[in-house]
Amino acid sequence: MSEETPPADDMNSTPEEASAPESSPTTAGESAGGTFEAPRIGSTEMPAWNTGELIDAPKFTKRNWFALLGPGLIMGGSAIGGGEWLLGPKVTGVYGGGLLWLATLSILGQVL
Repeated sequence: MSEETPPADDMNSTPEEASAPESSPTTAGESAGGTFEAPRIGSTEMPAWNTGELIDAPKFTKRNWFALLGPGLIMGGSAIGGGEWLLGPKVTGVYGGGLLWLATLSILGQVL
């Protein structure tokens, strides 16, 4: 290593931090100012990663099927364009009830 390049530990610190005495009472993850500072990667101060098993999947029953069907119907109903719901009554108001069947067919076509 050349003399111009500081060691890796000193590269991220300011000159004031580099010259500060090491006797300041700080705990792991806490700097002298009282703010939290994350430990370096690979440090022994890093907490251990705990892993666990996944829970068992719920059994597929009719009750579960209906529980899934409810939100699906709501989302499907919201996917029906607002144009049909707004344009149908407008067409009926402008052209009469004779064309209301067209709006009904378009809505049913989207649902099915």
